[in-house]
Amino acid sequence: MNQSIKSQLDLYTHSRPIIFSHLDNQYPYEIYYNDDEQFGILYTSFDYHFVFGETPKHTDFFTDIILKHVSNSDKDEFIFFAPNPTWMKFLKKTLHKINGIEDKRYLYYLNLSKFKYFDTHNEFVKLEFIQEQNSSIAYPQANIYLHGKLVSYCRAFMIGDGEAELDVWTDEEHRLQGLAFDACLVLIEYLLSKNIKPNWSCWEQKNHLIHLLKSWDLSCLKK
Repeated sequence: MNQSIKSQLDLYTHSRPIIFSHLDNQYPYEIYYNDDEQFGILYTSFDYHFVFGETPKHTDFFTDIILKHVSNSDKDEFIFFAPNPTWMKFLKKTLHKINGIEDKRYLYYLNLSKFKYFDTHNEFVKLEFIQEQNSSIAYPQANIYLHGKLVSYCRAFMIGDGEAELDVWTDEEHRLQGLAFDACLVLIEYLLSKNIKPNWSCWEQKNHLIHLLKSWDLSCLKK
């Protein structure tokens, strides 16, 4: 990894576990960099991609690069993040031309003074280590099984730069029963014991997850 490129990606104040789990080779990634325009794109293994460097002078050139990558990929969705307001303005203007839309994503961090009061555990939560989704390492995942069936989990499937990106899921039949809360609690305690900060990011439409996070009195770090 070119240190100059890494230092430019280091300017991101959000989504750091996503970025650095790739740069640390937990997941495969691809870097596009244009020396003439001095900008680049980090293409991750997921739907999330990150621009960096100088904003391009020619919008058509940028969209051609994006469309070429899209045409060579089997993914259905491509989400681009910006490191600063200048890049955000550029992406809004440029991606709109190819029918792109803007969405809001919220980043939450743990309020440790609030968290320490949660001292009860669901006896059905099991901390396991899973190696899926092309991950080069086994990552921690707190699972809840009922009658032998996985009904809820919280997983730290991207870990980098001392932070972990958490993913929370509960099947429809068992939602609103506090299972996700219990799974998160077990995983959080494990991560904190390893000096890893948990990190949640979610779209504005994920009302159930936002409700869960707010129930812990978490703070919204970035939007």
